[in-house]
Amino acid sequence: MLTSLFPYLNFDGNAKEATHYYVAALDGELLGITTFGEAPKDDSEAAEEFSLPPGVEDLIMNAQIKLKNGAMLMISDVFPEGNSIPETISP
Repeated sequence: MLTSLFPYLNFDGNAKEATHYYVAALDGELLGITTFGEAPKDDSEAAEEFSLPPGVEDLIMNAQIKLKNGAMLMISDVFPEGNSIPETISP
């Protein structure tokens, strides 16, 4: 049974500003914010095929905001040359 749905907003390079806006506007708590450059490095051979495009190190990979009602809002940037439709469903 589905008990929680976490909206995941995607931005085109301005997720950091959007995150701070939503924290203030919704009186939320910023639980964490991680850039693509801060992500753990993968040293496997397959990692070369999926390396980060140049210039995305400072983009937001994931930001988590907890709202007063317990709901979560997730935010990230998308790569300039790609699309992403992340979704998070929690039982």
